Amino acid sequence: MAWLFGRRRPDDEAAAGGGPRLLVATFGRLLWVFPDSGAHRVVQDGRGKYYGMAPADAAMDENGRVLVVSRPSQDKNDRLLLIDHRSGRTSRKIPLDSRDTHHGVRVGDRLFVTDTFRGRVLVYAFPGVRLEREYGGFTHENHVNTVCVEPEHLFVLCHNKGKSWMAVLDRADGSIQERYEDVGENSHDISVWRDQFVICDSRGGGLLLVDRATRSCETVWVDPGHFTKGLALVGDTAYFGVSRAATRAERVAVSCDLVAVDLASGAELWRRSIPSNGLVNSIVTHAGLLTQTRA
Repeated sequence: MAWLFGRRRPDDEAAAGGGPRLLVATFGRLLWVFPDSGAHRVVQDGRGKYYGMAPADAAMDENGRVLVVSRPSQDKNDRLLLIDHRSGRTSRKIPLDSRDTHHGVRVGDRLFVTDTFRGRVLVYAFPGVRLEREYGGFTHENHVNTVCVEPEHLFVLCHNKGKSWMAVLDRADGSIQERYEDVGENSHDISVWRDQFVICDSRGGGLLLVDRATRSCETVWVDPGHFTKGLALVGDTAYFGVSRAATRAERVAVSCDLVAVDLASGAELWRRSIPSNGLVNSIVTHAGLLTQTRA
């Protein structure tokens, strides 16, 4: 069920039916999905491939402003779109120093962006979205696609176009201190649940739990022959995107499902098609956006 609106301000809280609100970025569309009600609302179409999302400022609920990574071309650096998620209007396009950008997450007054093409994590400072620092030590072949930020460390996921691993970087000096070697193949996304990392084993069509202390890896959900990408957690529930395995050229039109899994039991709660207009790249919750400026 699509939730349509004209000039009036959309009531996403009502559309969500008291449940979570998921902002979903895909190859062709930015949209809100409301799992409990089955509704959705399209924010914007066709401004490049949409990826990582972050609040523009702490007043996001009042002004509706979010920053969304947009990739208009494979041959040029990417950009951030400053979008009012209520109206879909883009008010500013901010150049990035990254290409093939996959992930962007705000932590307080810093925005962390993965430069997948050059093998770096870039750090931008607010206000002004000014490039402040880079963390290197990776290559194009590492296909760095996700960063998880903690006070002393960065956890950086390397897709590697094959067997994936996750590096642990010291935030102070940028050195790679250790690696988690067993985190799937062609993997994307890192979320933290209890004492474990949750990661999409994209090539395996699975969802992984990786123990922080022992580094043991468990497949909690799998659909062989499919591709998992885009992940958000609400309590014990993981929401993630699933599509059939597709070539890069097919990803602009591939159909996607949204799956909900109870991480505590491993049970699939439901699976349903969403109007993604291409591969799901990233998912973030409304609550998660609000907390990013408070870190």
